[in-house]
Amino acid sequence: MAGKNRQDITMGFWRENVDRIIEFNDRRLLSAHGSISNAQMEEMVKKIYEKYDNNRKNQEAQEADYEDLLELENLEEALKHRKD
Repeated sequence: MAGKNRQDITMGFWRENVDRIIEFNDRRLLSAHGSISNAQMEEMVKKIYEKYDNNRKNQEAQEADYEDLLELENLEEALKHRKD
């Protein structure tokens, strides 16, 4: 609402209202500060992303290989008809 009314949304607004916003969206609030450090979290996320990125690259390579194979088969078929 503050954005629609062209009111500034400050850090103070977020500090005061973020819990209400989370609860309004039917989410549970965290009750503690967490059990891992930011550095540990970043390392975990890095490993997860690397795994995802490798899978994505492998999938893209397989799709490119498949498209190349189809193109070669089409060229082969065209050459067969050309000889006839």
